Amino acid sequence: MIRDITITGLRIYAKRRDIVMETRKTAKWKTAIQMGFLYVALLFGFLTLFGGNFGEIIQSVYATNIFFWAMMGVVAITVYSGIEYLVVNRRLFSMSPSE
Repeated sequence: MIRDITITGLRIYAKRRDIVMETRKTAKWKTAIQMGFLYVALLFGFLTLFGGNFGEIIQSVYATNIFFWAMMGVVAITVYSGIEYLVVNRRLFSMSPSE
């Protein structure tokens, strides 16, 4: 959430200075991965309601920490994407208003 608020603020600032900030491919991948992870998380939650074999499979996934490490991967991609935006658009911070 902090990354998205920061990048949105940067976009607003750039727009006020008539600078176009292109959406990075990394940001597009970040969004796709976040949405994919969200769908998997919701599916896991839904399947645990049924118990039985589904519940056992989901519990084994949780027990092996696969879900946790996948979430940490999503966090890492999100942080990387935010840093990339800041580095690529660092000129916005160094330019005077007349430039």
